[in-house]
Amino acid sequence: MVYKVIDLKSNKKHWWITVVVFLSLLGGLYYWNYKMNYEMIVTFTQTDVNAYDFPVGERKIDASPWIKQGYRKLTSYQIYNPNAKPLVADSYLFDSIKYQIKNYKDIYPKLYRKFNQEGALEIFLNNKELKSQYLYSYFNNDTNQPTDDYFLVTLDGYQIEVQREFYIYEGHHGYLFWSSEVKKIPKSNK
Repeated sequence: MVYKVIDLKSNKKHWWITVVVFLSLLGGLYYWNYKMNYEMIVTFTQTDVNAYDFPVGERKIDASPWIKQGYRKLTSYQIYNPNAKPLVADSYLFDSIKYQIKNYKDIYPKLYRKFNQEGALEIFLNNKELKSQYLYSYFNNDTNQPTDDYFLVTLDGYQIEVQREFYIYEGHHGYLFWSSEVKKIPKSNK
C-alpha cells in the first residue's frame, strides 16, 4: 500500500477545510459546555390539548445569572441556593402539613391525633423541635426565577417534605405550601 502525504502549506484548500473543522468543533464544545452548565428546564401546565407535550410542558431558560451568583446546578430541573430563605412556622405551613398527615392517618394515627387536637396550631407554632432543612429549588413557571423551594421538615420523629411555591396573583404575591411524603424516622440502635 502506498500512502500519499498531503502538504498543507502547498494546498490552501485543505488548510482552510482543516481550520473550519477545528473552529466548528471548538464552537460545538463551547456550546455544549454552556448548555451543560447554564441551561435549566422549567415545567409548566400545558393548556394546548394539541401540543406534543400536553399536559406538562417544558421550556429551557438561561440560568447563568443565578449560577454566577453562587447557585449550584444539581440537575436540569433543580438548583441549589446557598442563601435560601428559611422556612418559618406559620398557620399556612401548619395547614399544609395537617392536610398531608390526614392522608397518612391510617399509617400514623398518633401523629394524626396530635395535629387534630384542640390547640394544635399553638403547639405547632411554639414547638422547639420543629426543624427544617433546605433541599433544593425549582424555577417558577411564571417568573422563571428559582423561587420554588423544597424543605425537609422534621417534627416529633417524623419527616415531611414541604414545597414553598412563590405566586403572583392580581398584583399580590406570597407563598403557597404543599406537603408530601410523611415518613417516620427510624430509631437508631446504639
